[in-house]
Amino acid sequence: MESFAKKLGINEKPVLSKAKEMERLIETKKSFSVDASLQSILCLHVAASMKGADFDKNLAIKLSASSKKTYNAKLYMLEKLLDVQPLTSVKEMCLKLGAMEAHAEADKLKKCFDQLCQDDHEDHPMYSAGAVFVVAKSQKISVEKAKIVELARTSWTKLESVIEKMKKLFESGQTSSSKKTQKQKKHALQEILDNIADNSIDEDNKTRKEEEVKSDDDEDYEVWRKRMIKEAHEELEQDAKRPKKETKSRANFYWKVSEFATKTNSSLARGDVF
Repeated sequence: MESFAKKLGINEKPVLSKAKEMERLIETKKSFSVDASLQSILCLHVAASMKGADFDKNLAIKLSASSKKTYNAKLYMLEKLLDVQPLTSVKEMCLKLGAMEAHAEADKLKKCFDQLCQDDHEDHPMYSAGAVFVVAKSQKISVEKAKIVELARTSWTKLESVIEKMKKLFESGQTSSSKKTQKQKKHALQEILDNIADNSIDEDNKTRKEEEVKSDDDEDYEVWRKRMIKEAHEELEQDAKRPKKETKSRANFYWKVSEFATKTNSSLARGDVF
């Protein structure tokens, strides 16, 4: 294993120690059957990923004398066997880091980054880690740097570069509705509620007025008839004090009204009279 580590440029002792630990664990399980060279290289690959160390995958495939397809399949099997598969989803990252409050915004940021990013990147865990880190920091959620680097399966330098890109995207406001938009929506909703309230008031007023008119219309006919006769007689009395021509015309009018009201059947409603 040391010789492969040297050829792959792996000098970090923690990486080599972790790879050896994995190799011993594989031997106890006896469920991972590959040749010794490929097994050592795969263990180095997984250990380097877990520790965030650089690893030349193309060189590793050449050294293993395997095809890319075979190498990737065996790598996946090993990660699954050791239960060390990289967390690629934002939700998994948030759970591991204890930052579930950041999940919704971080997920939006990651998806927006995937759409806008011009690089043909794989679904590497460092992108999910970067999104969670940016949103968590904006929400003042404490995230342990060493832990997020480990979950990102890369070095802090590379992760920091991703974080900077995502931070600019996040601050641009493209990942979520701006406060202005939220206020506009709130204002629009309030207008709708106000209109409903106004319409309700208008309807109440309209109903009230209709009831008042109806109340007037329903005035007892007998009371109305008597009132009309009384007013006609009072007007006749007043005519005596007016000029003769005017008195005659007014008297004729009110006398006709008085006569009409007297002769009208008391069962008729006021609306029917006119």
